[in-house]
Amino acid sequence: MRVKQPEIFDPKREYKPGERAIYKGMVIIAEIWTKAAQRLADDPGTLFCQRCVRCKIDRDVCTGAHLQCDKYSRTDQKTIFWRLAYPKTVRTNKKLER
Repeated sequence: MRVKQPEIFDPKREYKPGERAIYKGMVIIAEIWTKAAQRLADDPGTLFCQRCVRCKIDRDVCTGAHLQCDKYSRTDQKTIFWRLAYPKTVRTNKKLER
């Protein structure tokens, strides 16, 4: 099965959840912001961040009003955020630890 290459991120386009785009050389995926994630974000004891903080789109591109990520500006009434498709892993140098 052939997988379609992701296109360059377009801020004016409404992306479906699961769609991929390329932003600053990174592949990002549109994810649905669930009610369970919102409950965890509202809990003061967790390190789980709010939706706009977790989103990988920079603030100079995202004004918070025109990227069609909240349910009021979308036709399918879903709230989304952007995450990295390939998260960065933390590697340690074993020789330096000794």
